[in-house]
Amino acid sequence: MATLLLRRGTLAPAETRKVIHIGVSHWWLIYLVLIVSPWVGLLGALIFIAINTVSYRLHVFKAMEDPEPGKNLGTIWFPLSLALLIGLELAGVLERWEAGVGVLIMGWGDGMAAVVGQRLSRSPILVFGSKKSLAGTTALVVFSFIVSLLFCLWFTPGLPLWVLLLRAASTAFFAALVELATPFGIDNLTVPLLSALFFAFIAQGPLAGPFAGALALNALVGWGAYRKQAVDGSGAVIGAAVGTLILVAGGFAAYALLGGFFFSSTLIGRAVEKRRAPSQVEAKGSRRDALQVLANAGVAGIAALLYGLTHDTLWLAAFATSFAASNADTWASEIGVLYHRLPRSILTGREVPVGASGGVTPLGFLASALGSAFIGMLFAASYASLSPLRIEWGLIAVVASLGGFAGSVIDSVLGAAFQAQYSCVVTGRYTERSMTDGRANLLVRGRRWFTNDLVNFASTIVATSAAVSIFLLFR
Repeated sequence: MATLLLRRGTLAPAETRKVIHIGVSHWWLIYLVLIVSPWVGLLGALIFIAINTVSYRLHVFKAMEDPEPGKNLGTIWFPLSLALLIGLELAGVLERWEAGVGVLIMGWGDGMAAVVGQRLSRSPILVFGSKKSLAGTTALVVFSFIVSLLFCLWFTPGLPLWVLLLRAASTAFFAALVELATPFGIDNLTVPLLSALFFAFIAQGPLAGPFAGALALNALVGWGAYRKQAVDGSGAVIGAAVGTLILVAGGFAAYALLGGFFFSSTLIGRAVEKRRAPSQVEAKGSRRDALQVLANAGVAGIAALLYGLTHDTLWLAAFATSFAASNADTWASEIGVLYHRLPRSILTGREVPVGASGGVTPLGFLASALGSAFIGMLFAASYASLSPLRIEWGLIAVVASLGGFAGSVIDSVLGAAFQAQYSCVVTGRYTERSMTDGRANLLVRGRRWFTNDLVNFASTIVATSAAVSIFLLFR
């Protein structure tokens, strides 16, 4: 049918592809109602994979092809997700109808997101190289909500309506987050799989409400940060995901540390922007991307998750220290450049250009200590309001403050010793960018793979590990 519509000129290739995308998801309804054996269903999914692979290689079905060649593998990822979901059914992990929620979300939610986004979007946002829009994401949420609610109404009748609405809403929000955060064009694989698992294990449990509220809050924060040019599209999405994880797993006291880090760093950066000496090193820019967000908050997100699962204060120590290290490094970078003399390499003592990795100043050291202590005091204040008699809060605050400062020093050492520095082929200036205008810059020191993001991540890991060891010793 899609091929006939394409040949008659009724629809363009991108539109016929979505007709197939939405239509084929209803195969799961046939599987749900008419096919008894999962092995027969698995055979159907494998046949889909084979046919679509042949079509991808030989360009058999033009109606399935996208103008962007990189997206055409999606016709293979989708049936592969069907096969994997049937495998989870065979393993007893998912009920067949629960897996169907993920499949129909992929069909209708993702399919209508593309259709609506193409027709209504005026200013798309680049997220991991893919164009996204507010209209398209809204369509994904709406149709995913409808799909989830219909499945809930049919398969879990008798429950209060507000419970079903909450389950559907949390699943729809999660599906939108996965679709936005998935790189490399593999959302046809990740959205149905992860949405089905979320629906089965989170949406039908007590965390559905907290997750929906936390994601809504962090989506607003991420959108505001994007509009203020504090982050780019990928940074806003990953920031919302990490913020949601921290708020759900760690609670508002833990979330206060994330807010303290983000807002203090942003405000200080804006405050000293006009007074600082111009950097002599070309870097990424002022807008944080996904890698920068993960380098600064990824360890904290993992620590918050482990605390949520175990309720062991060991992971709170790791959580606080990781943010203290990130805050110390950020304050040192923003304030240290105000020093009236050139920075010196932390390893050789020689003067280096302003903004060069591994360069330190006395003012930078002071800012680093203050930034780390700020997170430590914020932790103590946040958690003392919950349980003022616990001496562990004070111990964690001290350990985090010391560990955060140590992390900033380690960051400078790693930056001076290993971080890649280039000579720009266009301007001749030092730069952290490996490419300029599509041309490779000349490596002058360090290792190509040792980027500033890796320096930040590695220094946070080392500082957090040391602080946790000290915390365990004293505890």
